[in-house]
Amino acid sequence: DTNCTSADLLWTAEVWDSSGTAQTTLSAADSLSMAGVVTNPCGNAISFETNTGCLVSSGTLFGITSSCGTLISPMCTGAFQTWTVAPGAALSEAHPLDMSFMTCPTSDYRASVFFNHGGNFAEATVTITP
Repeated sequence: DTNCTSADLLWTAEVWDSSGTAQTTLSAADSLSMAGVVTNPCGNAISFETNTGCLVSSGTLFGITSSCGTLISPMCTGAFQTWTVAPGAALSEAHPLDMSFMTCPTSDYRASVFFNHGGNFAEATVTITP
């Protein structure tokens, strides 16, 4: 389709290892980041605006069966920003996770990323070992 709008963008959450690769099983001993990813599945470029200089407004990582968790709260400029996603391409923004809470046993975690556009948010489930 070459007539897409920002409503056609795909919004996803990922947890990255220290190499910046999305993984579903990770070690808390690694330097982990939570990322928000916006993918354009269409044949035309799509632009959208955020009300700050960040793509991601915040994020949480909480244990599904444990009480462990952490959050991201990016420091963003107050300026509006226009983002353009090329056809078939993706934009991402990652922020480091504070893993100091990882005195917990291996557990499944829900990563939730909230974007600065249109109330979009995304979730992913990952397993993190101490």
